[in-house]
Amino acid sequence: MIPFSARSATRLRDLLPQRRLRVIALISSFNEGDVIGQVIGDLIGNGCEVYLLDNHSTDNTVEVASQWLGRGLIEIEAFPPGPPADLEKQYLWREILMRKSQLAGQLGADWIIHADADELRESPWPDMSLADAFGVVDSLGFNAVNFALFNFRPVDDSFRPGDDLRQCFKFYEPGEWVNALQIKAWKNTGVEVDLASSGGHNVAFAERQVFPIPFILRHYPIRGSEHGRRKVLNERLPRYTRQERAAGWHNHYDAMASEGHSFLWQAQSLTRFDPGNERAELLARTLDAMLLTGSAARTGFSPASDPAWLLAHVGNRLGVPVSQELLGQALEELKELLQIFQRDRCADNCPMPRHYEIMRVIAQVESARADLTGDFRLSFMWNAIERKLATERPLPQRAALAPLTPPVADDAEDEATIFLRNTRAMIEAGDLDAAYQLLLSQQEALLEHPQYLFQLGYIGLLSGMLDDANNIFTEAIRHCPDVLKQVIEAYQGRLRATPRLALATRSLPSPPPDDPVALAQWQIAREQYEEAFATLTQALNERPEDPEIIFQMGVLAQVCDMHADATELFYQSAQRAPEMTEKIFDYYRQLLAGPSLEELLTLS
Repeated sequence: MIPFSARSATRLRDLLPQRRLRVIALISSFNEGDVIGQVIGDLIGNGCEVYLLDNHSTDNTVEVASQWLGRGLIEIEAFPPGPPADLEKQYLWREILMRKSQLAGQLGADWIIHADADELRESPWPDMSLADAFGVVDSLGFNAVNFALFNFRPVDDSFRPGDDLRQCFKFYEPGEWVNALQIKAWKNTGVEVDLASSGGHNVAFAERQVFPIPFILRHYPIRGSEHGRRKVLNERLPRYTRQERAAGWHNHYDAMASEGHSFLWQAQSLTRFDPGNERAELLARTLDAMLLTGSAARTGFSPASDPAWLLAHVGNRLGVPVSQELLGQALEELKELLQIFQRDRCADNCPMPRHYEIMRVIAQVESARADLTGDFRLSFMWNAIERKLATERPLPQRAALAPLTPPVADDAEDEATIFLRNTRAMIEAGDLDAAYQLLLSQQEALLEHPQYLFQLGYIGLLSGMLDDANNIFTEAIRHCPDVLKQVIEAYQGRLRATPRLALATRSLPSPPPDDPVALAQWQIAREQYEEAFATLTQALNERPEDPEIIFQMGVLAQVCDMHADATELFYQSAQRAPEMTEKIFDYYRQLLAGPSLEELLTLS
């Protein structure tokens, strides 16, 4: 089977321009002799040329780099022409950036990369060089590229000058908010570019269009404890100018400024870099954003101008209708969180809001919009807020019972509909106890109303009383089978993760060869998702109405985070055999309670 990435790269090559583009990387260096050879060679191997601005290195940086002259390295320029006598002013970053902007217009490149001497840059497609990837971006009409930053950290002192950076450094931590903007590659359109205003993070020029998929930036600023002490304490911090420090630049080493800093990290505090997974995440994130864009296409992707789309989208995601009033309250709370993040540059001090579920969906929408418009720092903020909302769920709020003030209703609406609309709004607001007491007060009149029972069950679900919720939902479906899909969607709205935990270590007994459901369970336990899909597809072709097979297909979709597909498959399973409803409820109960994978699979 051809890997997805290889198939996608093959199709993308059809978009390459007839003439290969000339891509030049402008590198600035100071005492990076241990890595400069690989950095230059890697860019040349990716179809790029290199121009080196050396800031008067005192090690062997120039000597090592010179080996590439005439082989892809255009020139080594000492910059500034004469080093200043005052050591404090040697590192003139603004002047270096201005020189790079000048070179970008002089060298005759089609695309330019603003690069450093301690980083490796890669295409988002593993089988495509940087130069070809820029060709694809160019042919699609974009003229700038952002990079996803991965800061690799040493966990020991094993690195030696000239060692392969990719092999020696396996663990990284993501870039900080201040480094979320890495728009450092652009097309030479003939207009003047500005690198200096942003400190080199965000190239600016007229009619910039940023490609929505970030490229990969592997950053290796510290290569060991001795290297870290020398670089940070001797070669960087003392050489930064006061003016540039006052402008907020060069603060990324401040936390390492003490003599006692070890410059080694604990592996368990970092993330192991998996190139395939990271690329898949970047591509999937862009695809999610584009799907949201497609959903909101008629609005120009502007929820503020068309709240109807956002209202419907939030309701669909949560599995319950959301009122305009609640949406407005959630938007106001989000504005407050965004202001706190901009002040603190992190989400740690953001309070847990009242309408956190609605706000999480809105944050996902806003993050997607920021991604597609090239505002990656805003996207970073929305992502951080969304993660906080996802991981720090509050306890349901308890409110005193207040008299209802029902809205003016159409004549066609009866008193029960108005009453249930009000109790639903209270549930959405988190006033679960008040809504529960109010529902009980009308039990005799509304006991057989399916939405009355659904709301009671939903309160149980939100409160973590899963057995009670299942029993009430079952009764609601008995009165009105159409409620089943609403119930399944409510369960999906409560899920925060799927049971894909330590799958490789779990096992089930070998399945009998004539039982496709058992075989699929066994394959899922081993993360053989494509094989499980093939097994169930073949079984469905033979027995298309079999509810057990359809249910197991829903389990596979759930494990693979395809929640909408899982919802529909579970619903179709129960449509064919109402007795499957209890199995579906038990599955969700186990899923929300966090069981082992075997327990979940054996439910089928």
